[in-house]
Amino acid sequence: MGNAIEVTNLCKYYPNFSLNNINFTVPTGICCGFVGSNGAGKTTTLKAMLGMVRKDYGEIRLLGKDHGDVTVKEDIGVMFDQPYFQEDWSALDIEKGIKPFYRNWNGAEYRKYLSRFEINPRAKFKTLSRGMKMKLAMAVSLAHEAKLLLLDEPTGGLDPVARDELLDILQDYMINEERTILFSTHITSDLERIADMIVYISHGSVTFCG
Repeated sequence: MGNAIEVTNLCKYYPNFSLNNINFTVPTGICCGFVGSNGAGKTTTLKAMLGMVRKDYGEIRLLGKDHGDVTVKEDIGVMFDQPYFQEDWSALDIEKGIKPFYRNWNGAEYRKYLSRFEINPRAKFKTLSRGMKMKLAMAVSLAHEAKLLLLDEPTGGLDPVARDELLDILQDYMINEERTILFSTHITSDLERIADMIVYISHGSVTFCG
């Protein structure tokens, strides 16, 4: 089925930190744990993959295309440790703002997830708990039929119950073998439950992949 993620010789230089020739691949249908301590380079790598920071060198291919290809963005779902939605928007407002950007947006699927996650569709984003905000971000990703999820510390700061619920959602997502997850975390118990492979990064360099 090929590789969903191919990162080759990725470099990004900052005055006090650098990504040094990052190399790893993630086959399609795999949940990959992206592991490392805080400051190891996980978020910088993910942001480079998404084009949120400009890489200095290297090649990144997502779902068989260059990461800068506009069409590939529609097939990627992204979650950072803090979802960024307009604070006064409700889940319904978020749908209105986001769905024009996704040709595969499925409103019925979105509302199904809102119901499953017990999210009041008219509640303002700022009134939701951290766990509910993460679930709402997941509902957005799943509603446009994303083939690849890039998740940066999605369970960080969640209580054990909310963390288990989010992991259950990810396990359900992976039933379809054409879907792939890159899951950045430093909580190894999460990876023991859902990860098929591990990429370990330390001080801006990948030290293990397998």
